[in-house]
Amino acid sequence: MEKSDFINGILHHPLVANNYRIESYKRNTIIRTPGTLITHVGIVMDGYLKAISYSKYGKEMCGSIFGPNSIILEYLYLSGDMYYTYNLASINNCKICWLPIEIFSKIVLDDKKFSKIYIQQLAQRGLENQRLIACLGYKTVRERIAYWILSDGVLSTEEGSNLKVKFPVSQEAFSEILHVTRSSLNQELHKMSSEGFFQISHNVLTHIDKEKLVSEI
Repeated sequence: MEKSDFINGILHHPLVANNYRIESYKRNTIIRTPGTLITHVGIVMDGYLKAISYSKYGKEMCGSIFGPNSIILEYLYLSGDMYYTYNLASINNCKICWLPIEIFSKIVLDDKKFSKIYIQQLAQRGLENQRLIACLGYKTVRERIAYWILSDGVLSTEEGSNLKVKFPVSQEAFSEILHVTRSSLNQELHKMSSEGFFQISHNVLTHIDKEKLVSEI
């Protein structure tokens, strides 16, 4: 089941009904801070957010990126943390649907159907996190771009002209994912395009040369 199907199932669950609110936030907004009591689970309807912690020297450490159809905070609460352990901040303009934590917990723990689907979502999240960790193991912007493209599941199912890889809608969000600056990402994408690694149109890559990408990592 796709994440969007799971989210739609949650939002249309009888227990949810009128027990949620939708809030919009502007880019670069600190939405919650460490120590805030967790009372709601967030579902990202639009935009991108990130979980931020800081080193003892004040360096920002971005731990997780939350995109559309991502669920925020439930794993903290269900694992026993009652309070935020990080800053939750918007990367760009975003919209979040907030559900009371008690209702979300009841749905995924007491409803066998949703419990099974939720486990599938956790497995998918684990794979996404592994992909990100592996990607950040590469040093250069080009290597990270190459790995991100090659690790996209589409590459194993499509060939030739059907092959397309879509980046996050916001280049700003994608630079946050790769832990690089937006300018360096934009510059490297256009360099790689001119060198024949792929063709780029907005946030979609086509005519991808997998062999050239593999040679970079």
